[in-house]
Parts: sequence; structure tokens; C-alpha cells
Amino acid sequence: MKKNNNSGFSLVEMTVVIVVIGIIVGAVVSSKSMLRNYRVMSVISDVEEFRASIDAFSSKYKSLPGDMSDAADYWSACTDTGGNTCNGDDNGMVEYVATAAREDLRAWEHLNHAEMVKNDFTGREDVSGNLVVDVNVPISKTKSGAFDLFYYTDSTGRVGNMIRFASVNGANLDAGVITPQEAENIDLKIDDGKSLSGEVVGENGDGVTGCIDTVPTPDEYDLDGVVKDCILSFWLETVQ
Repeated sequence: MKKNNNSGFSLVEMTVVIVVIGIIVGAVVSSKSMLRNYRVMSVISDVEEFRASIDAFSSKYKSLPGDMSDAADYWSACTDTGGNTCNGDDNGMVEYVATAAREDLRAWEHLNHAEMVKNDFTGREDVSGNLVVDVNVPISKTKSGAFDLFYYTDSTGRVGNMIRFASVNGANLDAGVITPQEAENIDLKIDDGKSLSGEVVGENGDGVTGCIDTVPTPDEYDLDGVVKDCILSFWLETVQ
């Protein structure tokens, strides 16, 4: 009798292969999810570091970074080739004014000159008038995320200086960067988990509506949403 030399997989062997592939795929998906979660939650430590740097700067120079009116007296290098100094107006507000001397961008330059942040920020918009991550605003570990510092009025009418976490949108930092669930997770870690109250404010990115649940409770994140429509703001001081 001839031996059966069929080298095909048996049913048991095929089952084992399928199980192994399933385990590998599950591990890859899980690792990607864990990496994404780590990057999102790193926003908290980034904001805490920025707050500490801003507090240290304010204590040393008696002004907020970006708002400091005599910055050029300390750091002559912050006067650009166009003759624009990096001085602010020292009114207690890090103002976002669309000029070559935007205080919100100068803030990161001041912090860099004071050796309180690492990157060599330009303090100005680029030649096209835009923000550039890691050039004039700090980068986040999340994909496309960045930070800025400026005086702001939120959707409930509260005003104050805050750190914004979002994606770059031309000259603004107001495009969505994380999902509603991710935004709520950050909010719950350091605040009350409500989008429009407390020291963390969650809002819709520019031109989108998928972050905030407006019906029936406008103070909640829309946890049915899976698109990265949310931006977060972190107040630096007690707001009005």
C-alpha cells in the first residue's frame, strides 16, 4: 500500500494557526491602544510641567511669559530682524493678537530664554502667518497635538489665561485633537469630568460638533462620538 504523502494542514493544525494569528492580532491592537492611551494621558504631565514653568517665570520676573514688558532688556536675542521686540504690555493677559508680536507665541520664547522650557521657539508666526508645531508652539506626544498659552473667554463667558491643547489650524490652535472619551478621561483625572466647568474645559474643535453633548445636558462629553473633535483648555488661575 502506498503511503499518503499529502503535506496539507490537518484540521487541528489549521485551528492552531488561526488561534495564533488571533493572539498576534489581538496583541498588536492592544499595544496600539495602550500606546495611544499613554500619549493622551501624557497631556496631563505636559500641562503640569508648563504650569510649573509659568509659575517659576512669574515668580522670578514678576510678569507672565509673553506679557513681560521688559523682556528685551533681559534677552536681546529676542528682538527679530524686523526690529520687533519680544516685549509684552504687562497687563496680566497673555493676549493673542494677530501681529508679528503675538504674546501667546512670545510666551514660549520667553520661557525658552529663561531656560524654563527646552525648545528654541521663534516667538512668531511663520512666513505664511501660521503656527508650526515644535517651532513656535510646543508639540504633544499625541499625533498632531500641540499647546499654546493665551487669555481666553470660554463658551460660558469665563475669562482668564489658559493652556490650550488642540491641533494647529493655520494661525490658530483650535482644531480637534482627541475623542470625547479621551477628553473626559483627562478631565476626570484632574478635575470634575464636566466639559464646561472646573479648571479643565472641553469644547468642540473649529468647525465640528462631535465633542459636546448639547441635548439634554450641554455640560457632558458626547461619549457616543469616536471622532477626534475635542480640544481642552486648562485654566492657569481662578477665572471670572
